Amino acid sequence: GKFRIQEIPKNGTDCMSPMSINRALSNPQMQALLRSKSGSNMPTNQLMLQLDFNKNPITLKCRLYIIKALLYRAWDQSGKADPFIKIALNNDTIIDDVDGKLLNTLEPVFGKSYEFDVQLPFQSLIRIQIWDWDMTSSNDMIGETKIDIENRWFSCHRATCGLPKRYDSAGYNTWRDTKKPTIILTELCRTTNINVPVYTADFRSVTVGDKIFECDPACVEFVMNTKSPVDILYRKVHHESTEEYIRQNTALAALHAWGRKINQKCALVAEHIECRSLFNPQFPETEQGKLEMWLDFFPMSRPPSNAMIDITPSKPTSYQLRVIIWNTTDVELNDENFVTR
Repeated sequence: GKFRIQEIPKNGTDCMSPMSINRALSNPQMQALLRSKSGSNMPTNQLMLQLDFNKNPITLKCRLYIIKALLYRAWDQSGKADPFIKIALNNDTIIDDVDGKLLNTLEPVFGKSYEFDVQLPFQSLIRIQIWDWDMTSSNDMIGETKIDIENRWFSCHRATCGLPKRYDSAGYNTWRDTKKPTIILTELCRTTNINVPVYTADFRSVTVGDKIFECDPACVEFVMNTKSPVDILYRKVHHESTEEYIRQNTALAALHAWGRKINQKCALVAEHIECRSLFNPQFPETEQGKLEMWLDFFPMSRPPSNAMIDITPSKPTSYQLRVIIWNTTDVELNDENFVTR
């Protein structure tokens, strides 16, 4: 493992909840140890030393989405490359997607999604590699990018799953996180010793500490004016009322503004596409290309219940285009025909 550093408030460690030091302490043995020690006068740092993560590893469910890459140079005599994806945990390859190779391109659009488990602290580094496939010789590694998943897991910025702009329980923008915005906001308030959020009667605003956050008016207008039978049927089946939809989006607005109004040092990660550089160990100073991707991961104590997002590129569709010209006017006839004049 690595050192975990967190700023201690000026009034000492008494105001810090043990769970605020590490929100990943979901292991029952760790929780029992915290409960047995929380009433003692033992300093927080000594209490944390008793939590041996080597004996109590944290298992994460990782979902990796790789969109496309841009390669800076050719790897074949044709002036192109035949790239495919490999994924390794530390130095152990767990996915070798040579069957998904793309031929003769320096701008591969993969549209691939992978799901695998990671155990912390034993598997703390995810290595995403792009290789060049060769028919007659050994394959060559084009470049790789490394993600320290342990660093993300223990980050105060909640880098496990980016916050989308709007909460939706159905459709292409279905909420991916295993916790809804209201639960995330309540847990953040508890870990930072802030009173629990207080919502107004119509759930269009929420008070966190001395700050007030408003729901996005577009979300309110969308749910109040929806007439789609699919949306109405979904809410009836899942018992999601209009007020609940507004409440979740109000909490989400507070989460997006957390770093600006509540804690400037711990802004929460928003949903985004990562554009990461690719490097080859043989040429460590030279960038080999770019990779567009994103990573979601969740503790196995609260695994995701929904399916992965399908980012497979759409296949080309054949169309027949017919153009009919009914008439023309004022057309200059510039062509000369010596036969017909």
